[in-house]
Amino acid sequence: MKITQCEMIEDYINEYGSISALEALRDLGVYRLANRICQLKKQGYKIKSEMVSVATRNGGRTHIARYSWADDNVKFDRKECEGVCLANT
Repeated sequence: MKITQCEMIEDYINEYGSISALEALRDLGVYRLANRICQLKKQGYKIKSEMVSVATRNGGRTHIARYSWADDNVKFDRKECEGVCLANT
């Protein structure tokens, strides 16, 4: 059975604690992370976003969103939070 992008994001947050759009693209091939986070929230997942400052390649700074579980002590199991999540396309 093919794993969905939402499931990959869930597994990534469980393993690494959080995810950014660059990590989603680079590590998972997920281009529209914010859309997938919205889908997970609609399924009942409690996800928080935090704006963090990161360095740019030209020496400047920019802000990006980093997503993690709303309760840092909780790791979600997809069996507990079934919903409709688009499959990888």
